[in-house]
Amino acid sequence: MEISRCLEAIRFLPSGSSRFHALPLHASLAPTEQRRVFPPAPKGLRKVIAATNVAETSITIEDVVCVIDTGKVKETFFDVANNVVKLQEMWASRAAAKQRRGRAGRVRAGQCYKLYTKATENRRMPERPEPELKRVPLEQTCLSAKGMGIKDVRAFLAAAISPPNTVAVEGALALLEKMGAVVDDELSPLGRHMSMIPVDLRCSKLMVYGVLFGCLNPAITIASILTARSPFTPRMDTREESKKSRVQFSKNQGDLLADCRAWEQWSEMRKYVSHKELRTWCQDNSLDSQVMFDIASNRSQYIDSLRDIGFLPFGSRSQPLIPTELNRNEDNDILVRSLIAGAFTPQIARIQMPEQKFASSSSGTLAVDPEARTIKYFTNDSGRVFVHPSSTVFEAQSFPGNAGFMTFFGKMATSKIFLRDCTRKSPLLFSLVALHLIPRSGEYILPSSPRRESRSGHDGPWYNNRRVDSTPRVGEDWHSGEEIEGYAGYCVGWHD
Repeated sequence: MEISRCLEAIRFLPSGSSRFHALPLHASLAPTEQRRVFPPAPKGLRKVIAATNVAETSITIEDVVCVIDTGKVKETFFDVANNVVKLQEMWASRAAAKQRRGRAGRVRAGQCYKLYTKATENRRMPERPEPELKRVPLEQTCLSAKGMGIKDVRAFLAAAISPPNTVAVEGALALLEKMGAVVDDELSPLGRHMSMIPVDLRCSKLMVYGVLFGCLNPAITIASILTARSPFTPRMDTREESKKSRVQFSKNQGDLLADCRAWEQWSEMRKYVSHKELRTWCQDNSLDSQVMFDIASNRSQYIDSLRDIGFLPFGSRSQPLIPTELNRNEDNDILVRSLIAGAFTPQIARIQMPEQKFASSSSGTLAVDPEARTIKYFTNDSGRVFVHPSSTVFEAQSFPGNAGFMTFFGKMATSKIFLRDCTRKSPLLFSLVALHLIPRSGEYILPSSPRRESRSGHDGPWYNNRRVDSTPRVGEDWHSGEEIEGYAGYCVGWHD
């Protein structure tokens, strides 16, 4: 937002458009937009680049001869008390300021203007940035440490040069237990597999579920998208078109399935159309062609990882990359949403609809869909939260299937606490995959070791669970959407 306001202010200067060639530079830009800062400015114009700290050490722009340093930086840090990642403006470190100064004069003499005093630099700006171990959630670090055979993760992290907050460590271990990766302070079979896949633990759990339930292609694609970013372009001038295109691909299934189906269509077209036609199709649908290739590259890496840990057979020229039986349910959106819910739990928000209103018409009284701004969302740890404007759920006035909950991948506090990458789910599915989040008598125990047995005539990997009487029965029809949702919930498992 600050960069946009800066560029707008430059354009509104007297003869600003005819004097300056103003360009943005930040991590959210598409690679093609970022590369615009390198060529020389058009003749008669002065190049002005408004950049974030991505320009501190990552790049060298040869014709930059002057740097204006505000002394501020926006950094993410993990708020242990509220269990949320916050993006907060603060003073940059003196080490970062030195790097900023070095952007001018890389290949010629240059100058640096600092918009703060020497006293501010010495008294308020830290010598170096806060170590990442103290700024980020620690569940991935704890899982990796467990995977390396470290028994006492708490003592291991406490011995670091800059040890993290003990509350953050305890919260990370508690989350691993809720996700089924740790049982009785030991790695579960699921956690062992998750620790061997080099990706966020929610994505690794989703891919394991994808193998179990024959939805491997969409599971790997969604994990690859979350590792890269959404392929829908975030450019300011095409933001509305991009959002409309994403909603069209979504078909009321949520953000992740919209991104997944867009990539699948691109991947299919890639087989029979020229590169130029493919790029044109991406532009028409507000998609970033380079991000599509990044997602394809991530997919290849994750397929290799699944093969290395024994979840996939080693392929050959005569065999497909992924066996067809592992994708027998890839077109079942209800099943894919169920697996997303199981993999992302406990990242769940409750949907609170406003009081139903009615309007009179010639055919009688009709129910009126509520305005999107009147629908509220709540999480257990943060209270009321808000859907990010880039989400397909942001302007939703109703939810198919009377969805009462939704899962989310990202939660960040800026002006408000925003949720990203949202996927709706029904109350029945919530009770199946997140029963332990509902206050009830008895103790929830996480899945034990996997085994193979025959249920309803189907052989495959199963968790050795016992069913509680209050859990809805799972039918034998694999093609019924509601039955499949229950089937996915059964994999998560409960014990009485």
